[in-house]
Amino acid sequence: MAGTLAPRRDATGSDICRKAAERLVRNHAAMLLRPFLAAALACALVSPQARAEALDGPIRSISRTLAWTEGATRGPGVAVASAAAKAAANVPSMATGLALPPRLSLMAGPRVGSPGAGLDVSITAMMDFPVRPLSSARAKVGDLLVAATNAALARARVDGGFAGAVAWSYALEAKEVFSVRRRGEKDLESIVAIAAKRVKAGVGLPSELVFARGDYGAAGAATLDAEGSVVDSFAELRLAIGAEIDEVVDPVGEICKTNDDPINDKAVLAEAEASSPIVLAAKARGALALSDVSLIHATIGPTVGFGAQYSREAFGDQIWLGVVSVPLPFTDPARFDTARAKIAAAEAEADVERARLVVRKLAIIALHDRVHTREVRKKLLDDALEPLREAVRLAHIQYETGTQDLTSVLLTRQRLFAVEEQVVRACGSVHRADLAVFHLLGKTPS
Repeated sequence: MAGTLAPRRDATGSDICRKAAERLVRNHAAMLLRPFLAAALACALVSPQARAEALDGPIRSISRTLAWTEGATRGPGVAVASAAAKAAANVPSMATGLALPPRLSLMAGPRVGSPGAGLDVSITAMMDFPVRPLSSARAKVGDLLVAATNAALARARVDGGFAGAVAWSYALEAKEVFSVRRRGEKDLESIVAIAAKRVKAGVGLPSELVFARGDYGAAGAATLDAEGSVVDSFAELRLAIGAEIDEVVDPVGEICKTNDDPINDKAVLAEAEASSPIVLAAKARGALALSDVSLIHATIGPTVGFGAQYSREAFGDQIWLGVVSVPLPFTDPARFDTARAKIAAAEAEADVERARLVVRKLAIIALHDRVHTREVRKKLLDDALEPLREAVRLAHIQYETGTQDLTSVLLTRQRLFAVEEQVVRACGSVHRADLAVFHLLGKTPS
């Protein structure tokens, strides 16, 4: 079922592309965007080779493995997760053991009275030390924050790779569907030629030719519709793999060629529940939320203060004092904020179990789809495609010899090309079922 995306060479297709581009340009008020929009639409409606020539750039072939790899490294979500992980890397080195900075207090004012007047000055230096282990709590949160952002980055890479490979499957599928519809249009073109010969020879009715031309026009519209799907899917592919908007990409591969070796469903379920990036990211968030409880408890906890005070009275007396500040055990100022943090920690811990259940459900569906999509593909290939191909061949011969009417020919060929499209989409579904399993396991497809 492999096919190539070929440019439209008939005058009608070219006129439609040109008029669509002009209409799109007219509808955009921004003058600076007009040349770009016109070029983008015109190039999107033709083959990769034609687009490359128009944009004066090389074609980059995108396989399934490359789409996954580039999505995992250059996908939109990866940049966000990478920025967070990079910023979090500096957090552990910033952990300190002080809840408050050292303080210096200055008090000064005039003394007025019967003995005379002067200036009183008092300077106090204080440093508070937390009673609870604030330094270790901060260090632990810093380490777990690094672990959580790295786990989120690992999940973003897997999600990005999965999105890239899925986009590849849809782009290749759209490309193959376009090829099927172009072949169907060409096939109808030959039927129109036969009908015209029959009418000219006086053995066919004029209605046959009109009917055939109507079907030919409908097939041309279906081809244009497929061209639109190609544009959309190629744009999604470029976005998913982080390619430039004007880069000429071409999804390559045999869409119906997959690795059909059996896999151990129980082993896949166990591995997914234990080490899926979804579960690991949830675990990391849970550990971080729990450590935040200890950090808040230590940060807002009681402190012991030590300091010194120097005073100079207006009449020249000087006083040096040591200061010790001890908390009274009547209340815990961290109770409220610690209780609030425990809510988030409880939710994060419970989310780990929810993530396991979600992963298990997704894995069961993916494993079922892996078998089911192959059964659908096999049924179409074995029991539908070949018989319909033979039926169309015979219908053509019988119509040319005058032993069968045009209606039967058109109906038979419509069924054939509908099944050919079904085969392409079934093959794409097989790829996506396989990719879903790799996604849940956090592995790059081979």
